[in-house]
Amino acid sequence: MIPLLILSLFLRPPISFRPTGKQGTFTQILDHFSMSDNRRFQQRYFINDIYYRNISSDPIIVDIGGESEYSESSIARGPYKAIASQTHALIAGLEHRFFGKSQPFSDLSAESLKYNTVDQALADIAHFITFLRNKYCYNSTCDVLVIGGSYSGALSSWFRLYYPHLANYSWSSSAPINIKKKFYEYDASIATTLRSFNESCFVNTKLILSSYHKVVESGDQNKIKELRTKFSIPESIDITSVLSILSDVISYAVQYNKNYQIIPGYCVKQSMGNKDKKNPIFNPPQILTKDDKNFLEETNSTNTVPKQIGTSNNHMDININMNMNQNDNSLGESFDFSDFGEPDESAFIELYTNVLKILKISVDSLDPFSYKDESIDGPNAAMRSWTWMQCNELGWFSTSAGFKSSFVNFTYYDRMCAELYGNMTIGNISSVSRRYGGANPRSSYVVFTQGTADPWSTMGVQSIESSNSQHLLYIKDGSHCEDLHSDSPDDSPDLTRVRRKVETILIEWLSNKCMKQCNKGMCLHDRCLCDDGWSGEFCTFQVVTSVRFWEIGITALMVPLIIMISIGGTAWWLFRRMQEEQFLLSLHY
Repeated sequence: MIPLLILSLFLRPPISFRPTGKQGTFTQILDHFSMSDNRRFQQRYFINDIYYRNISSDPIIVDIGGESEYSESSIARGPYKAIASQTHALIAGLEHRFFGKSQPFSDLSAESLKYNTVDQALADIAHFITFLRNKYCYNSTCDVLVIGGSYSGALSSWFRLYYPHLANYSWSSSAPINIKKKFYEYDASIATTLRSFNESCFVNTKLILSSYHKVVESGDQNKIKELRTKFSIPESIDITSVLSILSDVISYAVQYNKNYQIIPGYCVKQSMGNKDKKNPIFNPPQILTKDDKNFLEETNSTNTVPKQIGTSNNHMDININMNMNQNDNSLGESFDFSDFGEPDESAFIELYTNVLKILKISVDSLDPFSYKDESIDGPNAAMRSWTWMQCNELGWFSTSAGFKSSFVNFTYYDRMCAELYGNMTIGNISSVSRRYGGANPRSSYVVFTQGTADPWSTMGVQSIESSNSQHLLYIKDGSHCEDLHSDSPDDSPDLTRVRRKVETILIEWLSNKCMKQCNKGMCLHDRCLCDDGWSGEFCTFQVVTSVRFWEIGITALMVPLIIMISIGGTAWWLFRRMQEEQFLLSLHY
């Protein structure tokens, strides 16, 4: 399966762009957490200074690169320019280590990729911001806004949490900040969205996918060869990857339907099937497993997609508990398949062909087992780097929730990681999730945006603290990272509303007089709350507190008293000494 976050980058609409002509590299630290490793590498960055006035107080917007080669067009995005034009901000983009031209080594071996971690990436951003502040801010006090979408959106949120002294604000778009191994919610969300288009489209697509699962499960090499031929999938591709690819194509079409409008026509064809004509290969009792039938029953009765509640004892990655005691033959009988016509397999094949054509990718690149080339210039170099991060600490493996084949389970991905990186075992992902705050990070001055039609939103922030320093904005029917793009005539009113709202919030934060001038205190509701001992509109005047007053009063009282006691004691001692001397003299005479 092609990494879904990377795919989202290729499916974004083009940006109207005028090159800024400023690109460079700076010396980055390889291992930020080693005192003895002095190795360095050149990391690439881009600068857009069209609105920058070269004044030390002007802010900096840092666009964080993600899991692909950084595109210079990113620093010319409409929302970035809208914010920069009002705040005179410098816009800078940083390419992520091990992607694009920012390669620490000449290969992508497991030994090299061990430095490709979230902690190292966050430290890279910290070093880059320090570099920018020294170069452009002079006194290093200018405000910094970090922005990212998808994985880099998560980095933006985490950076504000871990490096608040370097980033004042953050915009985190479509960020999967909840790190977990089994991302079955993606499969579930795709099923729900497809069902919202058309009931028969959803059911017939499930029947088609289940029929392909049945072919692979049978082990019949002739049928498997026929399946490969039908979709032009070579023998070199892993057989489980074949099932993953076929379901992922549907996922891509659903997730980005707003951009390409592929699904409506496909669903029309699936809903026009002849109810009197039934192909035996799509006979539900024959091709649907117990879990398939339960899956259809639950989606039919609740209008929601079932959630994974455990792992069954066989190869299945899910176990949907419907509290049903029927045998396999009776399961699903209450779901009336006669309501739907024969599944249109030709429409499915046409959809598959069109999606590959739109993405301009080969079938081979969709198989993660093909990411074995360790060359930094290889066709799947970005995929290999990103998949390493998934195997090592991020997870987000798109396992089955009942829609795609149950063979696409955690065992499949575990085997993939081992084959790609030399018997590598999937890392302790739960500990990584706890370290970064899970789905509810406690960071301030962060704007989170999510599209309700984005399957990745299930991994996004789920709640925020009630304050003016955190915002969670939903875009109705919005897709992945849609709000980061420039305005388009096709934008929905809600997308435009959220985009303007984000721009307003960030411009206000970057322009806030209180935040910029509050000297010894903190801003709350645009007022500077002074630290103890400071006063004035911006806490610039030092005052005597009640505690300090008592300290001064006691000191003023005690010091003279101590002096007087010392003088009195000394005088008394001298007087006694004189008396003793006079007494001794009287005895002598």
